[in-house]
Amino acid sequence: MSEKDVEDVHTPESIKPHADDYKDRSWTYYSMEELGQWVALLCKRSSHRTNLEKRKKDLHDARNYLSMLCAQVTALEDQLYDDLHPDKKSI
Repeated sequence: MSEKDVEDVHTPESIKPHADDYKDRSWTYYSMEELGQWVALLCKRSSHRTNLEKRKKDLHDARNYLSMLCAQVTALEDQLYDDLHPDKKSI
């Protein structure tokens, strides 16, 4: 995503509790491919674990990365809407 696109991405509610642990909006600088890789790797790691709490944490983290990826897709959909309807603004 371009810098302008990144400005239009809204932070998913599910990752806001973790925001203090990271630089402001740093998650927006992951590419869609990187976010997808995090989701896949965390799900795979979870399936290999024997500790149920760690499995749960891996899946929770995977869901957060998936939320970030979905937020980027939503921003692109909003951009498309704006391009198709220049007289109206997306919500």
